[in-house]
Amino acid sequence: MHIKHNLKTRYSITENGKSVELQESNQERDLGVLVTADLKPSAQCEAAANKARSILGMVHRQFKRLNEQHFLITYKTYVHPHLEYCIQAYSPWLKKDIERLETVQRRATKIVHGFHNLKYHERLSQLGLTTLKNRRLRGDLIETYKLLTKKEDIDSQQFFQLTEDPYQLRGNNRRI
Repeated sequence: MHIKHNLKTRYSITENGKSVELQESNQERDLGVLVTADLKPSAQCEAAANKARSILGMVHRQFKRLNEQHFLITYKTYVHPHLEYCIQAYSPWLKKDIERLETVQRRATKIVHGFHNLKYHERLSQLGLTTLKNRRLRGDLIETYKLLTKKEDIDSQQFFQLTEDPYQLRGNNRRI
């Protein structure tokens, strides 16, 4: 797979004394995450949404009426992990990818008995859930906090350049 290169070079390896040409591919799976040549997360988002929808369909067929408590147990156990697996690695930024994942959660919250006619944000607040986008943002903020407060054994200078004057008060003649 060529990442962002239009190279026409053919690669081969020697196996049992014979030269074997390597096949070119547009995407590869690494640790369960699809990586494409254009490095966009669309293929991974589609695969995650399809898997989560499939499991949601199985849950819906087995449980015709779910109350809030039973829904939360089944959703968090069987559906939610597929929507968030390795999300830190491919963190979707395209609106269509974010919406593709959010649509699964939107549909899932409708299977709770009595929630079908409520708006999405009302269903989320009654269930005590947040949007997937907000969960990703919260996770990013937690990791940033851990890096900056040295709770992680990683040099934060690799990611952040802190200023000496964080409020940029020097040089300003105005009073606070």
